[in-house]
Amino acid sequence: METKRFTIVDTRTNGTKIIETTATTLGELKADLRRNGINPDGMSFQEGITKTEFTRDDAVLPHDVAFKGGTTNNLVFRLTQTEKKIKSGAMTRQEMYDYIKEHGLQDKVAKELGKDYTHAKNTELAGFITGTSSKKDEPKTACDCSKATAAIAKLVDLLEENDYLDGDQADEVRDILNGDNASTSEADSIYSDDEIAAMFD
Repeated sequence: METKRFTIVDTRTNGTKIIETTATTLGELKADLRRNGINPDGMSFQEGITKTEFTRDDAVLPHDVAFKGGTTNNLVFRLTQTEKKIKSGAMTRQEMYDYIKEHGLQDKVAKELGKDYTHAKNTELAGFITGTSSKKDEPKTACDCSKATAAIAKLVDLLEENDYLDGDQADEVRDILNGDNASTSEADSIYSDDEIAAMFD
């Protein structure tokens, strides 16, 4: 299988990361993102070169895409939190259907709206989903991660001192703790920052 370099733009962190993948479907891409420390849950996926949005895990990713007079399989994906998309009213009818099915809300829609979700108006579905989403978000509380970060830093020191990690491995973890891996430099990326920005304008 062909190994490709996908550029991942994560709007949660405003960071860009390059991953190597053999994924051919959205589901396979999500699995590779998890292996690379990127949580795909609750995110919508848009590919920048083809301007395509992906919602189903069995969706086939673009292949041999025309770019600058040639073709490429090195795609660019922007991950956006689905909740923000719902609240902005940017969801398509199919995306609302997918959201309702994914969260098992068919019966709840019928009870609240008095009709099957497939017969409801877009505004009714958007209102229902927004209400559901906001209720789901209410219990969140602020978290102070400084103690956890300090504990992990101490653990890395101990692992290095006892030869469970070599210096390079320990430094890599320290870089992550310090946020030094938040974005990838243009030198590592196939596309410039300007090219990526233009893809999602």
